[in-house]
Amino acid sequence: MKILIIALFSVITVDSKEQRIINGINQSIPMSNISPIKLFEGEKVFFSNNFNLSPSNETFLGNATFKCWMDYEKVGVLINWKNKQIQIGSTSNVSVNFSVLVLAKRLGGSNLICSLNLSNNSRVKMEKKLIEIIVSRKQTVAELIFRIVVSIFVIFLTFVMGCGLDKEIILGYLKKPISPLIGFCSQFVFMPLVSAALGKFTGIHPAFGLGLLTIGCSPGGGASNIWTILFGGDMDLSITMTFISSCAALAMMPFWMFILSRFFIDPNSVQIPYGSIGLNLLQIVLPVGIGIAFQWKWDKAAETLVKKVKIMGLVFVIFILTYGSYANFYIYKLMGDYTYLLPIGALLPWLGFFFGFILSVVTRRKKSQAIAISLETGFQNIGIAILILKFSMPQPDGDLGSVMPIIVALFTPMPLYVGMLFIYIKKCLSKPEQLATEVKMDPVVEQTKENHSQ
Repeated sequence: MKILIIALFSVITVDSKEQRIINGINQSIPMSNISPIKLFEGEKVFFSNNFNLSPSNETFLGNATFKCWMDYEKVGVLINWKNKQIQIGSTSNVSVNFSVLVLAKRLGGSNLICSLNLSNNSRVKMEKKLIEIIVSRKQTVAELIFRIVVSIFVIFLTFVMGCGLDKEIILGYLKKPISPLIGFCSQFVFMPLVSAALGKFTGIHPAFGLGLLTIGCSPGGGASNIWTILFGGDMDLSITMTFISSCAALAMMPFWMFILSRFFIDPNSVQIPYGSIGLNLLQIVLPVGIGIAFQWKWDKAAETLVKKVKIMGLVFVIFILTYGSYANFYIYKLMGDYTYLLPIGALLPWLGFFFGFILSVVTRRKKSQAIAISLETGFQNIGIAILILKFSMPQPDGDLGSVMPIIVALFTPMPLYVGMLFIYIKKCLSKPEQLATEVKMDPVVEQTKENHSQ
């Protein structure tokens, strides 16, 4: 177990990577000026400092209680801390020597706060935020396996998507690109802006806002193709838009992250790893191109792979929900702590469905095209968003932000399930009338009735 020690006149930091000695910190510099302390889960940090008070009048004289606490104890907690009773007997400077031991419990951030309260007047107090603790996680073997398998699935599924692309259909849409352009605007203009707005104006933690922005900037997901078929949409348009968004993401995702990420992290202190993001996005761009070339060379084999893609997609979903839940169980714990994130995460894809459909209607698209554009806008590539957040973004922001793609994935299909149930009920209610109409119009049945009447 590593313990970090911070003293008043010097700072000695011991961790798994390096040992730092920073001199020159004196009584005139409050601990709030010290940079945030970064720990891993389970580590401890020891602080020793003076809490200085300069009473300005007689109001501060008397018995007082010196208190220390962590403002978010699910992240960090004080070990064996007891409040101190002190006597303030003059208007000169009062100095309280104290030491605290903080345990880093789990992922997130928490502040060490100390206060001085007069025992006979709870309103009179002096309170300071002394230092911030940032807790990160060490990557486990289970997470490494999860990353490798997810990368393989993403590469294979996008390769099969390329195998299923019809060159003539894509060229046809590219010659008259109105519908793909509408989908592009919905995907890469509306979704990034609305995700940034939701993250900013709802007041959620910046790390969660960064996660929401990342999923909002992601390309379309393959699930939109399946739902397009179920709702009678234009399947060819859906596949074309998925292909276009996957390729465009290589430029559009870093662009929007550069423009909008500054609302959630300080660009001067945290650098977005655009090179790493680009490498992750190549996992979906290159396989699509290889899939297209594979189809031109071996069209029969490509057709066979396309027929199996639904099975592979189902296996991928099961893997995410089972082993993925085990490897990233901390995400579900965070969801339990931050339940207010659920409606925010649900709102992003639902607004995407609504905006995509309204924009299609306004631009006079066919119903089947409107369905395809709507679904393509709302469905995001969850896999690529998680990979970028967990393995490209600075930690612990990336780990915290990974909560948002999971929430989005859980809530995205819910209105579609309701829609499918409505369609099913409508069909069931219309069956008796339809059957009666068919029986009435059947000449064989009519002839049978005449024979019985004779």
